[in-house]
Amino acid sequence: MVVPISSFRRIYGGQRGIRIAVQTDDINKVEALKDELRGIMRRVRKTSPAMEDDFAINQQDMLQDLYKQLTATLFAIVFIIGGISLLVGGIGIMNIMLVSVTERTREIGVRKAIGAKSRNILSQFLIESVAVSSVGGGLGIVFGYLAGLAVLSQMELTTGVGITAILIGFGFSTLVGVLAGFYPALKAAKLNPIDSLRYE
Repeated sequence: MVVPISSFRRIYGGQRGIRIAVQTDDINKVEALKDELRGIMRRVRKTSPAMEDDFAINQQDMLQDLYKQLTATLFAIVFIIGGISLLVGGIGIMNIMLVSVTERTREIGVRKAIGAKSRNILSQFLIESVAVSSVGGGLGIVFGYLAGLAVLSQMELTTGVGITAILIGFGFSTLVGVLAGFYPALKAAKLNPIDSLRYE
């Protein structure tokens, strides 16, 4: 509905905030348009030359810059939280694998006694560690995606998750599995088969 500004102010009051949208088909004239708008607004609002503007002119790229600043801060916070989660998860996987090496000492001794080499033991425990971290990473991606959809549906927003982001997340979880499982796997590979067979 289009109404005269005088009628609008009479009905809703003169102190109510008003937004006016202006566009130009020549991006090179944006600054000139802003200067012209500033002059018109100061004249309409009877602002003296000594007074500052009692209105604001917001450009679309200014709003985009503000959005980028907010998202950059949010990304940094999420990145820190994600890093801490990966560290805690890596420590948990390392503890699980160390317990697994201890509980399977006799099994390692038997395998070495029948000809398994240290690299076979090393690769076995590394693969197990990567499998644990990959399953956890996959579940995290699925639950994170579903939780994001649930939140966005409540906020009535739409977004998408790129395959690149999924692959990067899965790659990080696999890398954590390799790093966390390397020490337990190396410890298992270095076990003496005689001592392992005597282990109770």
